[in-house]
Amino acid sequence: MSLFRLQAVKRYGLGALLLVAAIVSTQAGLFNGFSRTIYDRFIRFSTHPPAEDIIIVAIDQHSLDQLGRWPWPRSLHAKLLDRLALFEPKVIAFDVIFSEPVAGASNDDDLLAWSIERNGPVVLPVMVEKASKLAPLRETLPIKKFSNVAAGLGHVDTELDSDGIARSAFLKAGLGKPSWPTLALATLRASGSKMPDARLPGERNLQQTDADNSFWVRDYRVLVPFSGPANHFQQVSYSDILDGYVDPSVFKDKYVLVGATAIGLGDTIPTPVSALGQPIPGVEFNAHILDGFLRGRLIEPASKSAEFLINISIVLLCVLPFVIPGLSGSLPLVVVLTAGALLFSWFGLTRLHIWFPPGTALFTIFLGFLLHNGQHIKRLLATVFEERSHAQATLTSINDAVIRTDETGKVCELNHAAETLCAMTIDRAKGKSIEEIFKLCTRDGKESYPVQQLMKKTADYHREPLVLTNHNRKEILVQVATTPIPPTDDQMGGTILVLTDISEAERLAGVVAYRETHNRLTGLPNLILIHEKLQEAIDRAQISQRLVVLVNVDIDHFAKINKSMGNVAGDLLLKTVAKRLQTEQLRNTTQGHVGADEFILIIEDVKNRSEVMPLVAEIRNILGDTITLLDKKLNLFFTLGISVYPENGRLPEMLLHCANTAMHRGKEQGQGKTVQYTDSMQAQAERLLYVEQIILGAVESGRIETLYQPLVRATDLQIVGVEALMRLRDDTGEYISPIEFIPLAEESGQIVSLGNYQLYDACHELVSWKEGGVNPLRLSYNLSPRQLQDPDLIHTVQRMLSVSGFPPDLLEFEITENLLLENDGLIKPIINKLRDLGITFAIDDFGTGYSSMSYLTQFPFQRLKIDKSLIWELANKPGSRAITSAIISMAHSLDMKVIAEGVEMSSQREILLSQGCDELQGYLIDRPITAAQLKKKYLQGS
Repeated sequence: MSLFRLQAVKRYGLGALLLVAAIVSTQAGLFNGFSRTIYDRFIRFSTHPPAEDIIIVAIDQHSLDQLGRWPWPRSLHAKLLDRLALFEPKVIAFDVIFSEPVAGASNDDDLLAWSIERNGPVVLPVMVEKASKLAPLRETLPIKKFSNVAAGLGHVDTELDSDGIARSAFLKAGLGKPSWPTLALATLRASGSKMPDARLPGERNLQQTDADNSFWVRDYRVLVPFSGPANHFQQVSYSDILDGYVDPSVFKDKYVLVGATAIGLGDTIPTPVSALGQPIPGVEFNAHILDGFLRGRLIEPASKSAEFLINISIVLLCVLPFVIPGLSGSLPLVVVLTAGALLFSWFGLTRLHIWFPPGTALFTIFLGFLLHNGQHIKRLLATVFEERSHAQATLTSINDAVIRTDETGKVCELNHAAETLCAMTIDRAKGKSIEEIFKLCTRDGKESYPVQQLMKKTADYHREPLVLTNHNRKEILVQVATTPIPPTDDQMGGTILVLTDISEAERLAGVVAYRETHNRLTGLPNLILIHEKLQEAIDRAQISQRLVVLVNVDIDHFAKINKSMGNVAGDLLLKTVAKRLQTEQLRNTTQGHVGADEFILIIEDVKNRSEVMPLVAEIRNILGDTITLLDKKLNLFFTLGISVYPENGRLPEMLLHCANTAMHRGKEQGQGKTVQYTDSMQAQAERLLYVEQIILGAVESGRIETLYQPLVRATDLQIVGVEALMRLRDDTGEYISPIEFIPLAEESGQIVSLGNYQLYDACHELVSWKEGGVNPLRLSYNLSPRQLQDPDLIHTVQRMLSVSGFPPDLLEFEITENLLLENDGLIKPIINKLRDLGITFAIDDFGTGYSSMSYLTQFPFQRLKIDKSLIWELANKPGSRAITSAIISMAHSLDMKVIAEGVEMSSQREILLSQGCDELQGYLIDRPITAAQLKKKYLQGS
């Protein structure tokens, strides 16, 4: 056979081989994984702007912080629905399973069912699950009272591909037959959109059967057109809606999806657009499906027959050039064909919304190229491999010492870093053994390390640092890695040694460790190290049967000194105190600096309790009572809290806690106190902790209540307004005294969220009275110091008024006299901004502070409330009448109305009425009562 015929047979045989390869790989789906990788890249580059008509109500970390741990009461979900319904969304879909009644809270279920019914359309999810590994599949639906009133039910089932990524969605699925639409489709249909099954896109399941209800059957498979990465859709925090922190217009005529986004709370799904491998929440996955529906961008997989025909067509385009002499090995031709296949797939995905997997076509193109150019490629790979072996040292980090040896362990090459490390040049080192250049030993220096052991046949990394002694007898801490070089046809093998000098890194690590365990300013051990030192002291005391005394030292008024004299003076004070405590007089003592102005002393080897107070007296003497800061002499006061091992605890945590508790008790008693810890303090501390925990979960647990005390005209006792008063219930249902919980809420900052919740509810309550035909009433509300310091106060009040519909001119904020005097410069601009909204102001508790008259003319108050302490004395002390008369006359001259609070007797009312007092408040009229009681008693028939 001629050479020409042999070449022709070879080319046509190659074409036939490629055709067979394409048919087999398409049929078997051999390159599905490769095609999916290309699909993922295409999806990431085909993003779209966020949909303006889809909003996710996120059960996020912020909401968990505000509302408490999951699951929340269903009454809370009912409240959310009530709020959302006011915003007029198109439809609300929950990606939250309500599959079981709540034990002991059937009322909550009724509330939610009622809210779903009256605030529709609301869509709820259906899921498929197993009760156990051996149990059959089952459909988990919402409980009946929810299912019966929901506008639709939709499944939230998701299938992962073999690589663990979710790319597909099934528009219909169910047990035995695909009866449930996906949640997105159910949402679309509930909104009024007509989307019958006949018009649904997607790959049909031709093998579905109605016979066996033990199988979950899926149908109408589509690929999800992810329009962007995680957090692509607009999200609003669940708690912000309940707190009234959202603009209602954001939700009008929008598709609202409610679901968990907090990490570890809900279902999460890995997708092609998951950033840094992090999955996206299930609610966001459903939002992508809904977005695909609304934009007509759901992607249909090409059918097997279509995929087969397309791949064969592309392969034929590849084969024809290959059988034409001169073109078969052309690299540009391969590039053109590859680009064409990818562009065809890209166009189908982004324009036709049909996915044609290009994996088989690309494989065929490259297979043909490799077969035609096999010999050239083989030589090229051999050359590359050979060069790569000899260039291994060059590719190693430049900053590391690199040494190349031959098979016998003789040095062939050293880089510059190796010359420096070993203190020997390449000329002197070449041909020498490794042992002649440096020696290695273990880090503790107890035994030498055999260098020849590094000359192994396999790569190795010695994790434990070794000490290298170089030619100049200098010891350097190093880490060692070795890589063998295999022999080639024209060159012997050897070994590459990489030595990394970690001496500086170790030094820096020591510096970092010191900084982590010592106070930056004073250099004393911080709380981390003090904890360790205290444990060591306890261990020694157990053996010696001695006491350990822990003293918590706090500098009184440190914040004022720091604020008035500056941080330089504050730092100098702390350094001075630290230096005084480090005196040699305090033997067997460890000093620590554990807080801004808190120090800890651990005193060991104390024989008995009788030695404790003399030791404390010695500490006070060492601390001194004066200090000179920036040429200014100041008096110093310290509060000391004391705990003793083993009497107050046997663990470091307990002793530190007891000393700290005693110190804070001393703070409450005044300056310069010394307090030893007692068991009664623990009971008080536990009570404070108990109340604090109730405060933290007060809103979601329904413990916060608003009582209303009537404000009446003095002349005819006609109700003109109410004051909203916050109350908190404990576990037994009893009220906790406001004197006890208000300061704690103020100190923790929780008063802001509690106050916002109370004001929001009060505004809604009064609006409901007005809608019921009651004459408009003024709402009086006490603003706490923390609320006035809240930077969001203005926006919060604006949102509350907007959402509730409460008239601003009927809202009156009360501010105490002392608060005004202490924060004059800060409060004035806030009051002016709130006045611009139409809100009025009253000065509360007038007569209990300095009663400075000047601020009454500086601030725009409409009312003045005389403190009840002055009212109580009216009947018994004639001098009090002169005071109240003067206050009323002065207020009227400033065009302010006057309210007398704490009115309990008719005689008090008569005196105030004769003096011209405008309004009254107190037990004579009524105690604080609930909204229902007040409405029944005062507002019926208004």
